[in-house]
Amino acid sequence: MKNLQNLTGKGTYQLILYLDEEKIIQIGSLGRFRFQAGYYSYIGSAHGNGGLKARLSHHIKTTSKPHWHIDYLRTFAEVKEIWSISSEKFFEHRWAEYMLRMPGALFFINGFGSSDCDCISHLFYFKEYPSFESFQNLIDKLPVDFKSKLELPLKSELKLNQTNIA
Repeated sequence: MKNLQNLTGKGTYQLILYLDEEKIIQIGSLGRFRFQAGYYSYIGSAHGNGGLKARLSHHIKTTSKPHWHIDYLRTFAEVKEIWSISSEKFFEHRWAEYMLRMPGALFFINGFGSSDCDCISHLFYFKEYPSFESFQNLIDKLPVDFKSKLELPLKSELKLNQTNIA
């Protein structure tokens, strides 16, 4: 996991995954779903023991005993990239809102990764590879009232990281 060595502390992350062909996948108690071939963005947080490094090390590997919704999808989809931010603050719900505004983004399964919050979903589908730069620019260009409502930190306060896995 040499690519994860620079990730320290707690934080929020986004997995960019690729599914090479359409599949029907059982996602725990959520049910069976038809996943189209393409790219998926999964947003989560790592505020427990081990922080980002431990959580992302778990997500990069596949597991025979899935714990989180994403573990079921990971059995079939490959992690291509990780976007992360090291912070004691929780940004996953804000990032889910931002992803709905990304060009080409579709929320995929109601409640995926968000059974413990009010977000529609923490999983989004893209036919084309989602752009890290577009995500950064989107955050910077959101209206002031939207930013203040969600307490978005200034760009200078936190550094958004991009880690290539493939």
